Amino acid sequence: MRPIILTAAALAGVALAACAGQGGASEADLAMARSLTPAFMKAAETKDADAAAALYAEDAMVMPPGAPPVQGRAAIQAFWRKMLLSAIRRVTLLPGDLRMADDIAFEVGAYRLDLTLPDGSAASDSGKYITLMRRQPDGSWKMTHDMWSSDAPAPRPAQAPGPRP
Repeated sequence: MRPIILTAAALAGVALAACAGQGGASEADLAMARSLTPAFMKAAETKDADAAAALYAEDAMVMPPGAPPVQGRAAIQAFWRKMLLSAIRRVTLLPGDLRMADDIAFEVGAYRLDLTLPDGSAASDSGKYITLMRRQPDGSWKMTHDMWSSDAPAPRPAQAPGPRP
C-alpha cells in the first residue's frame, strides 16, 4: 500500500511541477522563445515589416485593440508595414512571465509605443500584451497569437444632442 501512495504522490508532484513551471522545456527552447521579443523590437526599430512578419507562424493572428483580427502571415506583414511606416516611431517591449509546456508557450509583458499622429504630432501609449508561441516542425518558435491592450481608459462615447430640461 505504501509504494502506491508514494508513486501517486510522486506523479502528482511531477504533474504540478509541469503545470506550474516550464513543462519539460529545454533551455534552448526557452532561449528561442525569449528571442522573439528582442527580434520584434529590432524589426520595428528598423521599420522592417518582412522581418517582423517572419516571426509569426503562417496561420498566426494579430489582434490589435479597436480593430478586427489580422489573420495569416501575409496579412500580418501588410499590417506591420502600414503601422511601422506611418504611425509607430518606436516600440518598447518589457517581457514579463514566459511559460512553456511541450510545443506551446506564452509570454506576457508590458509595452510602450511612441507614435506619430496623422496631424504630425507625437503621442505615446502604454499597456500590456500576451503572445502565444508554438514550436514549428523545424524546431524554431513562432508567434501564433499576438494581442495587446492599452492601459489608457477607453474613450467616452459622445452624447447625442437631446432635449434640454
